[in-house]
Amino acid sequence: MAKWLRKKIKRLKGSFGNLIAPSLILGLVRILGFTCKVKIHGEEHLDATPCVYTLWHGELSMMPWLYNNTLLMDKSLAVIVSQHNDGEVLSKIMNKLKITSLRGSSTRGGLQALKGALRYVRDGGSVAITPDGPRGPRHSVADGAVVIAQACKVPIVCINCKASSFWQFKSWDKMFIPKPFSQVDFYVQTPKEVSSLSKDEAKASLQSRMLTHAF
Repeated sequence: MAKWLRKKIKRLKGSFGNLIAPSLILGLVRILGFTCKVKIHGEEHLDATPCVYTLWHGELSMMPWLYNNTLLMDKSLAVIVSQHNDGEVLSKIMNKLKITSLRGSSTRGGLQALKGALRYVRDGGSVAITPDGPRGPRHSVADGAVVIAQACKVPIVCINCKASSFWQFKSWDKMFIPKPFSQVDFYVQTPKEVSSLSKDEAKASLQSRMLTHAF
């Protein structure tokens, strides 16, 4: 399944593909969310506002479901999305969910995205970021999440997703897609302030917390 889906996504590249891929992906996620048994651990921690939400790049597959079915839906939320080809599709998915997209990453357009994120959080919104995106290494932590949290003096809320049965891509992030009727668990950790830590200490702390429930 993962190999088949990866080939389909590659064939959908280009302007036409960018138009239809978001709807196809969202449809798949919604079907999976309906068939799977989903449990959210620590949902009350999603209520921290404003904050920086962090999730691994490889655990993105069910996050639209989490947004549509939890406290996040009522939040002012922006997602930092890369300027690479995959980011274009993800940005359109965010638009369909009425989530603001901030385009940029550690490898392209990062300063622009960082400035946008700082403004957004200072205006009372929250920002979601994948610390190891868009190109890895897997489960590494770039500066973005920590810089935003420290500059705006807001906490970081770590989110993880696991599935009891899944298909997995042979990509750098080992992204997975839950199989129908599997158990899907979301783990939302207690908000943590990092303002009193050095940047390196905060990054090490973030990585350790993010790995607690990583698969």
